[in-house]
Amino acid sequence: MPRLSVAIVALVLGGCLPRARHHTNHPLPMTAQRLASINSGDAVVSYLRQRDADPRVCVPDSTAPHVVLPNPRDLEDLVDGVGRGARLDKWEACVRGLLGVLPPDLASVVVARILERYAERILYPGLEGDGVLLAQIDTLRRLYDERPPGRDPTEEAVATLVARLEDREAEASHTGRQYRDALLSVLYLERGLTPDGRPVSVEALDALARDGDEGALLVYSRRIPDPRLRQEARRRLVQVRIRTSPFDSVRANAAEVLARVLRDGRNAVPLPSPPSSATVDPNAFPFRGLVVTQDVGAQRARLLSYVDDERNTSVVPPIELRGVVRFDVEGYARPLTLCASPEELDPTPCVAASEIGLGVPIATVEGDGRFRFLETISTAQVLELVARGEDELVLPILFRGEPLTEARWPMRFHVSGPLLFQPGHGMPGTSVQVEVDGTGANVIATVRARSRRYRAVLEPSRLRELRVVAAGGDGRPGEPGRDGAPGQDGRNGRDASCPNTPGTDGTPG
Repeated sequence: MPRLSVAIVALVLGGCLPRARHHTNHPLPMTAQRLASINSGDAVVSYLRQRDADPRVCVPDSTAPHVVLPNPRDLEDLVDGVGRGARLDKWEACVRGLLGVLPPDLASVVVARILERYAERILYPGLEGDGVLLAQIDTLRRLYDERPPGRDPTEEAVATLVARLEDREAEASHTGRQYRDALLSVLYLERGLTPDGRPVSVEALDALARDGDEGALLVYSRRIPDPRLRQEARRRLVQVRIRTSPFDSVRANAAEVLARVLRDGRNAVPLPSPPSSATVDPNAFPFRGLVVTQDVGAQRARLLSYVDDERNTSVVPPIELRGVVRFDVEGYARPLTLCASPEELDPTPCVAASEIGLGVPIATVEGDGRFRFLETISTAQVLELVARGEDELVLPILFRGEPLTEARWPMRFHVSGPLLFQPGHGMPGTSVQVEVDGTGANVIATVRARSRRYRAVLEPSRLRELRVVAAGGDGRPGEPGRDGAPGQDGRNGRDASCPNTPGTDGTPG
């Protein structure tokens, strides 16, 4: 492979390398609402450590809480999360979504940081056999190779990377050198060149199509700078997928399907009437049940989820209906499911997510076929969920507004702390009345005090969790004492010297 310096001018690197950046870890579990209130790159990384985190918090969305990272530092902190315990699938989806909406100047910051983290792992001598690092490097590779067009690092960042890879090539392991060559191939491709230095041509795309190389065609469709050649790569990618489709109707109507997928990004089937039936695969859901944790004083509740043990809760994840709900449609021997994202260029026959709805107000369907529960609901909504007298959440799945099938999850109910009534200093306690209705599967408690009503739902075995405290007012606080005398100043620290000696802190005053 010729040196990339034919396309990029290498930079001379010098000076001190930056010291490791200080990062903040936030306590978990963290809801998306809490994340949005903190609104920092480190908070996103902490949030994405959770099993059921929703990566769409990284993309502005009017239907759910999200972050708007305000500066390059926060964006770099987010990218650093690849090696700081964020779950890789969720971190990748977060960064991928973010790259789709950031303006080019901020997207350039993210992509440049991805290249830095990518190069670190390529050059790590111990990469061979390190499963954790190999998973990270594959994630970074996909993000860089498959990012949207127009989200590019600066020429300076690329030149710095190339100089670093060439200068330290001997340090890399055998696997690292393979990743290095793959990265350099993509850098060539971004300049319209094949790995051997020749311009990309339609003939080169035809060769990839004959070989059925979907992976290469996908990268070519994202990275070739010539829009015409990018479209030709997309065309050949869809043709390969049509050729290998398990649906006879797709192969038999190849030209029609190709035109539809290139136009819409998917092969949505027009349905003149509802599907004859639908099924839900309960084993495909990412959690087993829901925990409703109630703040009785605020008359609000937080929804959490659990997999095996309700004591091990997490936030409720977004739920992918694609592949989970399957429709029997006349004229198709195989069941259909919801359409994939248009970026996937999938020619498989599918049902548009816009045809689907949900029969409860605490859940919403997104345009990509996922649905999410609200993180926080009112106590009135909790009472609506148990109005049937059951201990399950029943989620009707609608087709054009009419029930078609349903999903079910067991629900568990908790309260987050005591309901405390305490007046001002020296005042007597509040008069409190408590009523308990145990006629259903769950107990409904009603507390009346100060002309207000507070309600809570509890399982019969957990009734003791609801504690109502009517206390008298505390005594008045005393007066503050006098301030002490100021201490002496501490001694100054020692200055740093470049490149070997770090600075030191001064002594305390």
